[in-house]
Amino acid sequence: MILIKIFGDPDEPECKRQMSIAKAVSERFPGQVEILAFSAESDEAMEYGIVRVPAVVADETILSVGNLVPAGRLKKYIGALLGVEG
Repeated sequence: MILIKIFGDPDEPECKRQMSIAKAVSERFPGQVEILAFSAESDEAMEYGIVRVPAVVADETILSVGNLVPAGRLKKYIGALLGVEG
């Protein structure tokens, strides 16, 4: 199971967009990806040193802070971790 952590503010359009992208990509890998949402002010965010949003952490690797991770890049990364094409 690949864990995708989305850090952001639910009222910010870019954060909402990142969550939508992550959900859409996860549907290509049924049962293999879990998405969790965190506030940028959470303890979890502090552990990663995240100070800007949106931020994406996949399988404990920070993919982006302050920028969107495009669907294609996220799909490719998850596919590589799972050893499959997205």
